[in-house]
Amino acid sequence: IEFTLPEASDIHLAIYNLRGQIVNVLMEGPIQAGFHHVVWDGVDKNGNALPSGLYVYRLKTGSKVFTRKLSLMK
Repeated sequence: IEFTLPEASDIHLAIYNLRGQIVNVLMEGPIQAGFHHVVWDGVDKNGNALPSGLYVYRLKTGSKVFTRKLSLMK
C-alpha cells in the first residue's frame, strides 16, 4: 500500500474483509509528510494467516478517507 502525505498528519490504516469487519490495523498515529510504503503480510490482528481473497483497506488522514480494494493471493 503506497501513499503520499502533503503534510504531517495522524493516520489510521486498516484492512477490512468484505463484510466490513476489521481484520488488522497496519498503522495508527502521527506520521511525517512524504511518500510511504506499507506491506501487509496477510495476517489478522492475532497473527493468524488469512485466506486468499478480496479485502479492503481504508486510510484516514485528518478529514480525508481513502478506500481501495486489494487482492490477497497465496
